[in-house]
Amino acid sequence: MNRVSIIIPTYNRAEEIIKCLDSLVSQTYTNIEIIVVDDGSVDDTEQAIKAYCLDKSLPDGKLVYYKQKNQGAPTARNFGLKNATGNFVVFFDSDDLMFPDRIRLQAEAMTKEGSDSCAGGFTDSANGKKFIPNLDESKGVIGSLIHWKIMGSTQCWMYKKELLDKLGGYDVSYACYQDWDLTFRYLSHNPKVAVVKESLTLFVNDDRNDRITSQVQSQKRLPHIQRYYLKVLKWLLNNNTNTQTLNHTIFIYVNQIVFGYYKNGLKSNAKEALKSFGVILKQAPGFLAVKCKTILYYYLFRRLLRV
Repeated sequence: MNRVSIIIPTYNRAEEIIKCLDSLVSQTYTNIEIIVVDDGSVDDTEQAIKAYCLDKSLPDGKLVYYKQKNQGAPTARNFGLKNATGNFVVFFDSDDLMFPDRIRLQAEAMTKEGSDSCAGGFTDSANGKKFIPNLDESKGVIGSLIHWKIMGSTQCWMYKKELLDKLGGYDVSYACYQDWDLTFRYLSHNPKVAVVKESLTLFVNDDRNDRITSQVQSQKRLPHIQRYYLKVLKWLLNNNTNTQTLNHTIFIYVNQIVFGYYKNGLKSNAKEALKSFGVILKQAPGFLAVKCKTILYYYLFRRLLRV
């Protein structure tokens, strides 16, 4: 039975993390270690976790607690990865909840299929909607990620530790989209991917201001989203991706990034985003560059008509 390390960064989540830990301790797959990395909490998180361990009489190594200076969730996750002893790794958020069979279903799927990773689904607590992953063979693994047939977020994945170590874990320079960037880099190494077509996690979506997902359109975060999609675009151009996937990537770049700057009153940033797009295209074959420019202008003009 493969050992699974569940790595949880937390910051000022004294109440929420106890509910999260309950959902992990009650997993039907028993060969797990829970690694909590406290990113400099100033509330009662440390005391709450230590009291929880005593109350549950957890065996040695079942739950390991570390505390570091506040450096952000990606750094905390990388610290947890460095100290993980499992063959498989799951990154998780301290205010989300796992359904009891999540770890068992993903670990069994990876073992049975000889896979390097496994995607699962989740349920959004705000509206009860379920996301169920589905690899689109016509688009490939990366294409499925770009078209959101599989998600890049922490609610979904189980990885092999060996490949995560080779990648160096999370890129801590991202202010958002760190999980999508990690998943993209992981999948770009062409691993074998298993899929569990079930909801395995409850994503607790309470729209608090301190959640990354509620702030992705802020002025400070847009450059990081832009950097992610430029990286994706460069990979697509170098790997002879089909037009449909390129088309969708350019659509996102125009609507989320270029007009994201525009809506925030940052017209110069919007222009620079278009220039950066052009720089990437210079590295592509002429016919492909022309095709991408045509797609870009189409979406620009169509969006401008709506402004």
